[in-house]
Amino acid sequence: MQNSDIKILIIDDSPVWRDSLNSIFQGQNYQLRMAEDGNQALKEYRRFKPDILILDLNLPYCDGKDIIRSIRNEMGDNDLYIISLTSVADVETKTQALNLGSNDFLVKTFNLEELKARINVAKRQIRLNKQLRAAFERIAQEFDTVVSLQGKLIPKSGYYTKDLAIQSAYYPSGRASGDYYDFFSVRNGTLRVVIADVSGHGARAAFLMGIVRALTRTTEIHYLDLAQTFDLINTQLIDILGQEMDFVTMFAADIDHTNNVITYINAGHCPGLMVNDNQHTDLLEPTSTILGFFDLEFQPVTLDISDSCGLFLFTDGYYEWMVSPSQRFGLTNFLNLASELLCTSNFNMEKLETQMVQGLEGRPFFPDDRSALWIHWKINDP
Repeated sequence: MQNSDIKILIIDDSPVWRDSLNSIFQGQNYQLRMAEDGNQALKEYRRFKPDILILDLNLPYCDGKDIIRSIRNEMGDNDLYIISLTSVADVETKTQALNLGSNDFLVKTFNLEELKARINVAKRQIRLNKQLRAAFERIAQEFDTVVSLQGKLIPKSGYYTKDLAIQSAYYPSGRASGDYYDFFSVRNGTLRVVIADVSGHGARAAFLMGIVRALTRTTEIHYLDLAQTFDLINTQLIDILGQEMDFVTMFAADIDHTNNVITYINAGHCPGLMVNDNQHTDLLEPTSTILGFFDLEFQPVTLDISDSCGLFLFTDGYYEWMVSPSQRFGLTNFLNLASELLCTSNFNMEKLETQMVQGLEGRPFFPDDRSALWIHWKINDP
């Protein structure tokens, strides 16, 4: 970083000290500005946007400590390197200035070489901050690419036929998500629905989610039954993850509406909710443990759905959030609420979201991704 890239703002009410400091920096090619009181200081700071501020703490109109407080707290500038000056070696003043956000402190008995050394420290810090900011921007751009690609892996719209419809909800807790859901036809008119949850958050979870999605989607072209599908995914995750602590929960079902049967496997995922015509719900509990740790044998369960009207699937973000600092919403509360709403004729995901937070002050914080599928059949029945 060249000196010509560095902006220095000097704030001092003494003309003697302003001239002295100005002469020190003459010939070094810095961008230099001056101000003589607190009011000018903040105006010049906003106009000039300095990298280094050399600030006399004893100023008219606005105390130097107030200027530091305003820059750090009100304007949120934590990059500016502040060197505080004072005429008296007062420990209390020095402590206050440093606690408020001053980076350095000098008593006005310093010599030229000492000030130059402090400026060189400031330059190294400024250079590091700019390098870190540039690196962060590159990472953010790459992460934007991950987020954009991940968004293309989730179905964009619902699924509708004359006798079956699918509603979906997808609420990432951050920019990238470890949740995945999907639905597609496999063979003989059978609809395969999938919902999965990768442990963790961010780019790592999104990457693993992409792997799960790719393996799952291969069965659309090269048919595998559910047991074979889960075995493929589990084997590949074990091979990829090795001794890592990542894992995946997953629920997948094949809905054969022609023959009124559903076949499913639940690998450590939240229970599915099967809604019956008599406004009763049954839980489809896990049939095996989570994926990515152990070799497993998968045993599908087949159910008659002639007396059922729909299947509701969700991830644990729907109940792993705090109603209050000491109370979690919890699975039981969510299952009770979802069961009640699913048995109404006009259920939709927006109503579920509204009912979950009803009566709470403000919008709660959801620390985990939330995804859900509502597969509803017999939609033309009276």
